[in-house]
Parts: sequence; structure tokens; C-alpha cells
Amino acid sequence: MNKLLSLFIVLNLFMLLDGTSIAQNWQLDSSQSKIYFSSVKNSAIAEIHYFSKLSGQLNAKGELMIEVDLESVNTAIPIRDTRMKEMFFETQKYPKALITTSAIPSVREILKSQDRRVQTQAALTLHGKTQTVDLHLQVMRISPKRIRVISEKPTFVQVSAFDLDGGLKKLQNIANLNHISASVPVNVVIDFVPYKP
Repeated sequence: MNKLLSLFIVLNLFMLLDGTSIAQNWQLDSSQSKIYFSSVKNSAIAEIHYFSKLSGQLNAKGELMIEVDLESVNTAIPIRDTRMKEMFFETQKYPKALITTSAIPSVREILKSQDRRVQTQAALTLHGKTQTVDLHLQVMRISPKRIRVISEKPTFVQVSAFDLDGGLKKLQNIANLNHISASVPVNVVIDFVPYKP
């Protein structure tokens, strides 16, 4: 009888913990998350860069928010990082970018399945402008305590939609380039874990 009672208590404890994970907000794990973007110079040379400092959350309803610290841009060339921050992003005026969407599956649905494909739209706020962008994502349960969101296809961000074409021209001129693509493919790898106060 005591063994049955102990088993009942343990099972209920696991159910309680699982329910708590489902109900609470999930926070972005910055140590396992990056946003990548590519640049194409002179219509031939492609390079991949990334942002390393991200924050955000995924709530139980599937509402997702990601904040990007634009100062964390990493192109593998320090002087180019500085130019990107000062001339292109103008991080002194616009230090952050923000991505929000409410169309991710609920946490309960994600935790029930191994893999969900999502095609939706998000609001991207960048350089003082907010525009709608298309997202093609895979949402995966890595474990009961980890959810991963990755790009299935890149999201193309148009520089002119965010008044960044002037900054792009400055970068092009200072680097003595004939052309830098104004359509920028962006990919995400984002991990979420249960929120810890």
C-alpha cells in the first residue's frame, strides 16, 4: 500500500511539473541562440555574419518575441563590425531590433510533437521602422525542457523598407565596392527553456 501511495505521489509530482512548464513563459537561451544574415558583394562574394546577443520569450499561447542587440553584430572583421554599427545600423540611435509574432504553436502542442513546420508572418522593427516579414520555421521539442526554433527557409529583409539604403551606400563606398545586395537573407537558430526568475 505504501509503495502504491509513493508511486501515486511521484506520478502526480511529474504531472504537476510538466503542467508548470506548459503554463509558464519560456525564455530565450542566449548561449544556444544566434541570428545569421548574409551579405553579397559585387554580385559574387557571399559572407555569413551573425548577432550573438539575443533575448526574448515564448509564452504558453505561442506568442514569440525576440530582441536583437545590434551592437553584437559579428562579421569576423572588427573594423567592418564598427562600420556596420556606426554607418548602417546607427546603433547609437537604434540599438535594438525586435521580432514579434503570435502564430507559433502553443507550448502544449510543441511538447506533444517532435517537429512542427510553421509558415507565418512577423513584425520586424529595425532602424525605427516596423514592417511585416514572412517566416518559414521548424519548431522542435528537443527535450521536455528545451524548444528550438530554426529557419526552414531564409527570411529576406529588404534594406530600403527600413531606410537603410543610405547606410548601405556608405558601406559600399568606404569599402570601394561596386555593389552590395540590398536583399538580405536571414536565418535563426533560437532555443527556449522554461523561465527562471
